[in-house]
Amino acid sequence: MVTSNKTPRIVSTNGCSPFFSPKSVSDTQEFQLKRYIEEKFMVKLDAKCELVSHTYSELRDDISRLATALRSFGITSTDVVCGFLPNSYQTTVAMFAAAAVGAAWCSASVDFGPSGVLDRFKQVNPKILFTVEAVTYKGKRYDLKEKLNRIVSGLPSIKKVVQYNNLNSVMDFNMYEHGEKLMSFIYCGGSIVLFDESPLEPDPHILVKVASITKSTIIGMGAKLYDEYLKMNVDFKSLYDLKCIRLVYSTGSPLKAAAFEFINSSISPGAIIGSISGGTDIIGCFMGCSLSLPVHPGECQCLYLGMDVKAFDHSGNAVEDKQGELVCLTPFPSMPSHFLGDTNYERYKKAYFERFDGVWAHGDFCQINSKTGGVIMLGRSDATLNRGGVRIGTAEIYSVVETFAELDDCIVAGQIVPDFDEEHILLFVKMAEHFTLTEDLKRRICIQIRTMMSPRHVPNAIYAVPDIPYTNSGKKVELAVKQLINGDQVTNVSSLRNPDALEHFRAFKLN
Repeated sequence: MVTSNKTPRIVSTNGCSPFFSPKSVSDTQEFQLKRYIEEKFMVKLDAKCELVSHTYSELRDDISRLATALRSFGITSTDVVCGFLPNSYQTTVAMFAAAAVGAAWCSASVDFGPSGVLDRFKQVNPKILFTVEAVTYKGKRYDLKEKLNRIVSGLPSIKKVVQYNNLNSVMDFNMYEHGEKLMSFIYCGGSIVLFDESPLEPDPHILVKVASITKSTIIGMGAKLYDEYLKMNVDFKSLYDLKCIRLVYSTGSPLKAAAFEFINSSISPGAIIGSISGGTDIIGCFMGCSLSLPVHPGECQCLYLGMDVKAFDHSGNAVEDKQGELVCLTPFPSMPSHFLGDTNYERYKKAYFERFDGVWAHGDFCQINSKTGGVIMLGRSDATLNRGGVRIGTAEIYSVVETFAELDDCIVAGQIVPDFDEEHILLFVKMAEHFTLTEDLKRRICIQIRTMMSPRHVPNAIYAVPDIPYTNSGKKVELAVKQLINGDQVTNVSSLRNPDALEHFRAFKLN
């Protein structure tokens, strides 16, 4: 249900959305566990397809024990619990246990470097850190001890570190002192299937095999992976038993029309293909699929309930059948109420409500089809980078690049490359006096970014430019650079301190 446009559009001073009472809701308290108590909650497979499963009964008991432990550590609703963990059952239990005591949960992927993790965790001052001693990827074991030492030493707020020794056991851990969401499936008693290995190496069929072995009815992957399958041109349904699949989800980036056709012809002819789009910050989707509507290749089928979504042009007018900014006119159930530590709501309002006064702007371009009601996603509209569905802040890259004495300044922007499955990240550098951009310097920059941040942060290309454009208030104009290298019009040049600097970026526009 969408309320009338007379409803206030942003949070009230008490931090709650206008049409919700200031009460907390804990999903862990609402599970209908008794009905599904001995059903499988989660099945996890490794690269050898060896299976470990957990029941709803185990889930309930493990959450209860861990929540009790957190309470004994003094964790309350005012605290933050962080996880530097792989995609596992233990991670799920840790998150639900934190929710059970009312604490906020924040996580980072184990492939992030120490700087990338600290950039996130320092913002929330966690008291508890859940982690593991090592992870396995592509058959190789990676020890996390060195990373963890740097992370923990950089977080003075940490009181305890919980390190799992065995990812097949929730309670096998060491304690150290120190100075369409899955939720909907759980409510219905569904089982979650996890695979935390490489989806393509050494076995490019592994995820399809997992779906076949587990008799999965719903599968979900990043759009990039479906593109890889499309390149393989393999008829998976003739090799594996995929008859149980009735819904195929895609997310992270727009799913190509050709990938729609491939899924129906080579994976599951009768399945509904759900290209969904939303955000981690809203814990859900603005748009996605419906079992009762036709599927149109290249489109998200429909807007979801409660999502008053429009596409705005530059002047804030709603448009259809043309590119616009994705906005949500009225509050929605999973809208975040505030940012941690942002007592005056300044960062919160700047993040979502600065582009159009009082209207949630999500930072994506989209096009609403007036005939079908579907939505075509067109990528990010702001300077945020999107690598394989993972959002990357430009400041994370700057924090590494700016340590090089050979460089005077830098700016990074995303370029949409036709027929390529993800956004290209271009890094532009202004050289310090007496230095030139060499292949060796490019290599060292990429290695340092990969080490300190993650492989996802590494740029596709590095170019030298004479100058970096800034606003009169001293901010880098990443969006203008992005517009230029993507062949778009640059707006509001009058606010730039050095508008001539933009001319150097026109040469990088794709023909």
